[in-house]
Amino acid sequence: MLANCIAAKQKVPYINGGVANFSGEYSQFTTTSLVDKYGPRVAQQTTVMSCQEDGAVPLSSMVLTNAFVGAFQALAALQRLSGYASSCIESAYWNAYENELFVQHADEHPIQGASVEALNQALWPDEVVQ
Repeated sequence: MLANCIAAKQKVPYINGGVANFSGEYSQFTTTSLVDKYGPRVAQQTTVMSCQEDGAVPLSSMVLTNAFVGAFQALAALQRLSGYASSCIESAYWNAYENELFVQHADEHPIQGASVEALNQALWPDEVVQ
């Protein structure tokens, strides 16, 4: 959430990706935020979910799901470095177990800005942030 808040304040897209088991998901946030997707309470969660650490909830993933998400993140980075305001792909989800792939094309959107207040409120609910 903090990285999403920083991106929103800078008016640049926020790129997020995650993998678990046989699923991989990539998302680019241009007009929405993690608060819109997961709700404000997720900013206060402290449970460690990692495939690399023995946290409270260790998750396994397979190499292909990591490569899938990483490829979309690399594509987004290359497009931004090439001068595009945002990636041409807004989101992608792959369920390798069911062999399902969903990709959503990105429209030309104004970049974030509007989600700054919701992100600030989720991250610091008891404080006035400027």
